[in-house]
Amino acid sequence: MGGPTGFVDGTIVEANGCVYLQTLGEPSTRYLVIWPFGYSRAGDHIIDGSGLAVAELGGYAWLGGGEAVPGNYGVPDACRVPNVWGAFGVQREPPSPPSFVVDPTDR
Repeated sequence: MGGPTGFVDGTIVEANGCVYLQTLGEPSTRYLVIWPFGYSRAGDHIIDGSGLAVAELGGYAWLGGGEAVPGNYGVPDACRVPNVWGAFGVQREPPSPPSFVVDPTDR
């Protein structure tokens, strides 16, 4: 069974009381984020299911997941935009690339 395998990064922004991810670069895209189960908002912070602040308004975020079909998702009409991102992972910075140790004597 397949699942979301992408990522998007940008700035967490608020408009009309709604939280979005605004992508970096041009053209920029504003995504309504469907956060993982257990996530919530506390003031300017996005909190994961264990109570850890994983993102904040105005801050950078890296979201694993994939584009989702626009729909209701239980959000107010004022929050709806054409682009929706179903997040399954949230980080304050991109993951580090894998490190490889190369033995120079191994030929």
